[in-house]
Amino acid sequence: YLRRVIERLLRRAESQTVRDGSASPADLSRLRVSERFHALAPTLPPMIASDPTIYALLSAGVHELDEKTCRDYFPVLLDSVLHVLHEELSSIETSDRAKKLKSKLLEMKGDHASTKAQPGESE
Repeated sequence: YLRRVIERLLRRAESQTVRDGSASPADLSRLRVSERFHALAPTLPPMIASDPTIYALLSAGVHELDEKTCRDYFPVLLDSVLHVLHEELSSIETSDRAKKLKSKLLEMKGDHASTKAQPGESE
């Protein structure tokens, strides 16, 4: 299930990259997963963008590792995935906050311009 979290973030980054026109779906589908992480780095949370080790270990757990090794790796991988999700949430909150502030500033600028344009009034 932890691997699915990372895969969902990867799919979201792919969708955003296609929407932005930075790549086509065909371009991305030709890439191996490790190459996809590199290509999508600007739209991925920093921890997985800079080093896709989390995904590689989660994938190995599904395909190669024995149960004891998976149990030993699980606490660190869980903390890593939670950290990535916190990075993603922080990014979303920061973006939302910036949009709201920009909107308020534009509103204030309009109010200031209309107040300034009225003759006969002093500040």
